Amino acid sequence: MKRFTCALLGVTALWLLAPASARAAAFFIDDTRADDNILFSANDFEGGIFIGATPLQQGINNPGALLFPEAAAQGAPIQYPFHGQWINPTFSVPPAFQVAFLEPGTTNISDILYVEYQPGSLSTISGFFISDTDTPGGLSPSLFVPNVPVTPWDESNGAFNFSAPFLTGGANSDLDVPEPASCWLIALGLGALVLRRRA
Repeated sequence: MKRFTCALLGVTALWLLAPASARAAAFFIDDTRADDNILFSANDFEGGIFIGATPLQQGINNPGALLFPEAAAQGAPIQYPFHGQWINPTFSVPPAFQVAFLEPGTTNISDILYVEYQPGSLSTISGFFISDTDTPGGLSPSLFVPNVPVTPWDESNGAFNFSAPFLTGGANSDLDVPEPASCWLIALGLGALVLRRRA
């Protein structure tokens, strides 16, 4: 069941970030839409960010957004790889991880997020996102990358934060929960805006 959410959640968060001076990249994945599409949105990736081979965003104060279907025509899940580069003065990044978004009270996997980073002054984020379309039992654990830790994330927790130095990131799965949780990414965008204006 799709949860009620702000229709332009990711785009709104990016709009909040756009007026500030370039301090950090932003990347959001919103799988809460009622139209069975996934919204990918980003801003301030100096080296650009792509969903597969499709450009999502590049440059400063130039927000971008793309919609992709949750599944193929026959209902099979689709893996959406992403790859982007942003300026990171710390040169440091977190280790690789993956997230199993779980339907509350079950072990059914509704979405999978895999993220890995490469450090450097121009750091790299890459990985993939897979969404389930009501497959009985959810997504197969065989879709996980071997030997990378998996974080179980109950969808009722709201968005999962995958931020890194000078990168704000969040992914939201499709549970029917109250609206305040669905607007977590907007709050995240507001927080980043305040921090960037103080810098």
